[in-house]
Amino acid sequence: MSAPRRPLPAWAEIVALPLINIALAFVTVGIIVRIIGVDPFHALRLLVLGAIGSSEAIGYTLYYTTNFIFTGLAVAVAFHAGLFNIGGEGQAFAIAQTRLGGGRIHHAMRTIGLAQKAFDMMCERALSRETAGSPLAEKQFVQGYIADSYAQLVQFRLFVLYTAWEIDKYQDYKRVRKDIATAKVVMPTVLHDIAWRAMQVHGALGTTNEMPFFMMIHGAGVMGLADGPTEVHKVTVARQLLRDYRPSGDLWPTQWIPGKLDAAQAKFAQSLEHEVGNL
Repeated sequence: MSAPRRPLPAWAEIVALPLINIALAFVTVGIIVRIIGVDPFHALRLLVLGAIGSSEAIGYTLYYTTNFIFTGLAVAVAFHAGLFNIGGEGQAFAIAQTRLGGGRIHHAMRTIGLAQKAFDMMCERALSRETAGSPLAEKQFVQGYIADSYAQLVQFRLFVLYTAWEIDKYQDYKRVRKDIATAKVVMPTVLHDIAWRAMQVHGALGTTNEMPFFMMIHGAGVMGLADGPTEVHKVTVARQLLRDYRPSGDLWPTQWIPGKLDAAQAKFAQSLEHEVGNL
């Protein structure tokens, strides 16, 4: 049986341990500077910021520790030998988008689950909470919240199901890109709106950390940025849709009523003249 460890003397805890920690930190910075090529003064600044808990240091740490440059013969030989054949040269973006296509549908599925949870909580609260002599479920505003939330949730669920069916049928994410992007555009709004209404029905309790609504609303904001911001996906949807249309080729729209009347009169001029002559 080993003897119990003796506690460090007070002077070691006060002087020696901080010095050791500082030395280790400088060694770590030196290694990072050597491997990644960060400016040493910048690295030292991040070290100080990290010591005081600065978010800037955390952000730079994540940046510098998630970017790698691979060089050398080993990778090149392995690539040419076909060991890493997951696509041809220049196809990395397409491969990444293929993965993201399925990922966005997974986001949509999780969003449906969260929105359904918020909807269930809203309905339960509406039936449980009474105010001004009657349950919330009998208040028209609350009934409107429930109806609007149900409509949004069902529409979104069916659209996501349809998009997943397209993926299974065509096995081509590029072909389904428009609908995947559309689901990605819609999901933050659906979750935000239903969670917000559920929070309103719960009153002051709904705004506290004892209920999950703020987490859901924050999650809706994250969904508007994860795997591409909403604005980018809207651009994708619009571009994909516009490919199936052509300009009118004239000053006036094709459905301009005076123009359609003129075209109809020109097409049926003989018939009209014959009918008028028989009057």
